Amino acid sequence: MDAERRIESLEAAFGASLPVTYLAFLRSHREEPSRPVQVVSTNPDYWDVSCIFEIGDAEDYLQLDGCYELVGDVLPEGMLAVGEDQGGNLYLLDCRMGPSTGAIYWWDHEQEPGEDRVELVATSFPEFLAVLVPDS
Repeated sequence: MDAERRIESLEAAFGASLPVTYLAFLRSHREEPSRPVQVVSTNPDYWDVSCIFEIGDAEDYLQLDGCYELVGDVLPEGMLAVGEDQGGNLYLLDCRMGPSTGAIYWWDHEQEPGEDRVELVATSFPEFLAVLVPDS
């Protein structure tokens, strides 16, 4: 299935349209597993970003739609995992309609069932990309 159909299928399964700025990124992004780990430069707690998911030909663990199939049912409603840190925690894109649409949150995977604690990382996907720097 080509990338556009995969995106359409993901949006249908997710039940929401993805923000335009994220779609533009997703259509051209190809994750490189050998890329150095990045960090969120604005966070004093040292959040790292080991990968940003794609819709492409990379390994299965790097695919956005594959991640959604695996964990979409345990994430906060209206949020889509778009990246991961080295500990298996996820970066979530807020796709709910409202003032936080398009914001990126960090979600700790070690939560009790029903807990939906998230921490704001960036108010938009472009802002998220702008604050990433190589881990030194």
